Parts: sequence; C-alpha cells; structure tokens
Amino acid sequence: MHTAMAMKNGAKKYGPYNWRSNKVRMTIYIEAAQRHLAALLDGEDKASDSQVHRKPQHA
Repeated sequence: MHTAMAMKNGAKKYGPYNWRSNKVRMTIYIEAAQRHLAALLDGEDKASDSQVHRKPQHA
C-alpha cells in the first residue's frame, strides 16, 4: 500500500513514465536514494512534502 502511494506521488510530482520521455542521468537516482536513506536514518518516517512513508521508497 505504501509503495503504491509513493509511486502515485512520484507520478503526480514528475509525471507518469517521465523516465521514458526524457533521458535521466543515473546520478539523479543515486542522489535521490541517498537523500531518502539519510532522511530515514535521521528518523524521518514520512516525507515532509507528501507525508508518504519513507520505507517503501527504498524498495
């Protein structure tokens, strides 16, 4: 359920299948993963902008 909410939020924020429409540097995904993991390790259970649980964002 939480993973679906995270995917829905990403589609709303960036557009569905945005990675198919435009080339995206791999480092964008690596930096995002680092940011999300750091927030989770700092004790942030939910994303501040969407209130989606952080744990499924690392799946």
